[in-house]
Amino acid sequence: MTDPRSDDHQRPSVGDPSLAPPVTVATSTRVVDATRTDAPLDPEIFSDILRDFFHNDRQIGDPVDLDCAIELFQNALDRTPDDHADRPKLLANLAIGLEQRFRLRGNPHDLDRAIELDQNALDRTPDDHADRPERLANLASGLGDRFRLRGNPHDLDRAIELDQNALDRTPRRSRRPTRAARKSRDR
Repeated sequence: MTDPRSDDHQRPSVGDPSLAPPVTVATSTRVVDATRTDAPLDPEIFSDILRDFFHNDRQIGDPVDLDCAIELFQNALDRTPDDHADRPKLLANLAIGLEQRFRLRGNPHDLDRAIELDQNALDRTPDDHADRPERLANLASGLGDRFRLRGNPHDLDRAIELDQNALDRTPRRSRRPTRAARKSRDR
């Protein structure tokens, strides 16, 4: 049996994120090294690492992991050309990290930046793309948070419009909880 803490451990690609192994120093080092070279970027690697950092942050409450994940994603985003097909995914993942950090620390700058990145990711996602409903819901989530923070009714109106748009684009049989739905359920 493979030690779940080793870099050889294979996490199931679908399923409960609580099954994710802890982020190892070796894995983190490989990602940092990859962001310092001219090697092609693989957004899936960054997505997996971010998911692992979020998992660890929820479990042990160490915001340093989240800061590291945000830094890695920002570095990857800085190295990704504007017209790269994976840029919307990197934008969306960095936004998730910043919104998570906002929830932990309450810094409004993180929330504003997350909303900006979510909007950018949405703008780069074609209308018929499978990720568009989730990107709509993610932006709605950030705007809902900002409405609760600042009370601007425009943010609430836009959040409702985006959530409705996301719902309308999601076939009933394939609807799964979005980040916004999971967040409100966990309150």
